[in-house]
Amino acid sequence: MIDSHCHFDFPDYDKDRETQWESAQSIGVSELLIPGVTAQQWPHLLKLVENVPAWHCALGLHPFFLSTYEPNALETLETLLKANHDSCVAVGEIGLDATLDVDFNLQLEVFD
Repeated sequence: MIDSHCHFDFPDYDKDRETQWESAQSIGVSELLIPGVTAQQWPHLLKLVENVPAWHCALGLHPFFLSTYEPNALETLETLLKANHDSCVAVGEIGLDATLDVDFNLQLEVFD
């Protein structure tokens, strides 16, 4: 099995990431896809997946976290995707969420 969406890079896992990975493997999970949510988080995510061949990443900008959005983020995203095509297997997180208190026009711009 492949876990196609887990935030294994979040600080919540810092204390027991290895134990959690061993637990996942024990029930048949062989690979992880870890989606990025902010540009500031991408370097940490890329470093994390480079050490474990079974972990892959998707870099993206989740609408919930657009308060940290910087205008050069999309250029950075393109550069990182090209430079890390072995470990980055998708783009994500991305999307639109009109229920958030985040500028919807900015969400549209980033999504587009």
